[in-house]
Amino acid sequence: MSSFKFKVLLPIFLLTVVEIIFISFFSISMTEKQIEKQALSQALLKANDYKILRQYYTKNVIEVVQKHSSLDMGVNHHSQDEMIPLPATMIHDLSRLSSQVSKDVKVKLYSQYPFPKRQNRILDAFAKSAIKHFNNENSKPYIKRELIDEKPVVRVAIADIMTASSCVKCHNTHAQTPKDDWKLYDVRGVLEVDLFIQDQLASASELRDYVNYSIVISIIIVAILVSLLVMYYNRNEKKYLLSIQTERNNAINSEKDKDQFFANMSHSLRTPLNSIVGFSQYLREHNKDSDAEFHIEQIQNNSTYLLHMVNEVLDLSSMAEGKLQIQSQPFKVLEQIELLCDEFKGKLQEKNLSLQYNHENLSDTCLEGDWIRITEVIHHLMDNAIKFSPENEEILFIITYEYGSLVLKVQDSGPGIPLENQALLFSLSSKQRRLQHFTTIGFGLLNCKAIIDAMGGMIECISTEGQGSLFVVHLALKQIDCKTLTSKEPTKIDVEKFNAHVLIAEDNKTNQLLLELLLKDKNITVDIAEDGLQAVEMYNPNKHALILMDEDMPRMTGLEALVEIREKFPDAIIIAVTANVMQGDKERFLNAGMNDYISKPIDAKYLMKILSKYIS
Repeated sequence: MSSFKFKVLLPIFLLTVVEIIFISFFSISMTEKQIEKQALSQALLKANDYKILRQYYTKNVIEVVQKHSSLDMGVNHHSQDEMIPLPATMIHDLSRLSSQVSKDVKVKLYSQYPFPKRQNRILDAFAKSAIKHFNNENSKPYIKRELIDEKPVVRVAIADIMTASSCVKCHNTHAQTPKDDWKLYDVRGVLEVDLFIQDQLASASELRDYVNYSIVISIIIVAILVSLLVMYYNRNEKKYLLSIQTERNNAINSEKDKDQFFANMSHSLRTPLNSIVGFSQYLREHNKDSDAEFHIEQIQNNSTYLLHMVNEVLDLSSMAEGKLQIQSQPFKVLEQIELLCDEFKGKLQEKNLSLQYNHENLSDTCLEGDWIRITEVIHHLMDNAIKFSPENEEILFIITYEYGSLVLKVQDSGPGIPLENQALLFSLSSKQRRLQHFTTIGFGLLNCKAIIDAMGGMIECISTEGQGSLFVVHLALKQIDCKTLTSKEPTKIDVEKFNAHVLIAEDNKTNQLLLELLLKDKNITVDIAEDGLQAVEMYNPNKHALILMDEDMPRMTGLEALVEIREKFPDAIIIAVTANVMQGDKERFLNAGMNDYISKPIDAKYLMKILSKYIS
């Protein structure tokens, strides 16, 4: 029991706490910084637009009128028919009209030497600082974030430079000019753009509230599940102390209960994990702050590792009953190995380890087998090799195909394993419990052995104390012609083709928000039903392209709603989106009539790939 607590429950709980810390301290500040950067970029673009417009007006309107027309130019063009506005007057008029159209953007033009008509204008501290900034021959924009009428605003000022000779001449000869010694490229004044960002910050605050809600729910659920697990195994341990035979009989009789327990645990863990993985993936895709990229990546990596540990624990039930599924698919060996080796770079760098891998005569070798399960085996062996090899050492990874067998060899530089303990590495006996520190969380080599046995292969350990350990895996796999492999190009999702409206049936508020964000990003609008009964009432085939249906909901489950909807609308497209991922769950949903199946945590790319099959 103590081994289970410290090898399984403690890592799961600690990793969950790490997730919470990363989300709390980094995702919130990253969002506000991103909003400020976007506002600054928009303000700079707006200011430059006005600057270019003024230059264009001066060159292509003012100069042409001066040469070929008797029209006058001045500030009273509204009241005089034979007059057009001066460039600065034109900018003033446009900024006033722009401010009337949009309350979030204000444009101003001012100078240290204003014409008499504008001498009464009062400049605030920012404007005075901007003029001083450009008088010091500083060409960079002057930028500041302030509160105006208690509203946050990003203020950007750029220099209004005289770039045309006609502009210099006009200012020096004008009857009301406050200064008559202007020169080409002098700073005439300042062009300022104010961008109000209160709406964007309000949206960020709302997202922060949802993230905090997800964190609270995650803490509560993990705490409850850990307590349930401790209670469950404590109860069985007490029975074991009373009688070994009674324990054995109870284990046989409670097999179905155990399966249901693991299924419930899987569902409960994956629901908060769906939010953590989904929101961190969304933040990473929309993040433009390089400083926050590392922290978001850490959230994603730890989420993936936590999910991996949950799956590893849940697989024990299937492995113990011999229900482990092996799905053979063709794959190109070298291509997959190179991708896999890239995944270990981070862990190797942490200990300054070097990886030497040999792949003799595999450049054109294609095999048929379950590459995903083979990847699990390699991950377990490599994790152990990295864990037990001292820093600055070398790990050897050899892969060959000979005599119809794929051979994998992983050699570490660790302390080695005593000969009397090597036979216990792949069995869960009472003695083996003392050796669980040789695997990632106590079950790594057990999982390896179960997978290899299911594939009809074999694994052996060759080790000498003080000289490291060598693990060798033999898998009998059929070689195929690489020409028969169809190139699987990544599915390219065109945002323009997702012009659709769908119905989401989901009772969890955080998952509702996550799905809505992912779909909104692809131009898909949604209606949300809180349970299956509401989904039956809301579904309209003329309005909804399809339904994304959760299973475990109050009042009416997803499968019950499926039956009700199909009675009225046989052609309705209904896709299961569920945390039910135990052995046979996918087949159960598809056999019940679901058009497709998406497991939680939701992978955004896979979600879009599935939607592209049904939304044209």
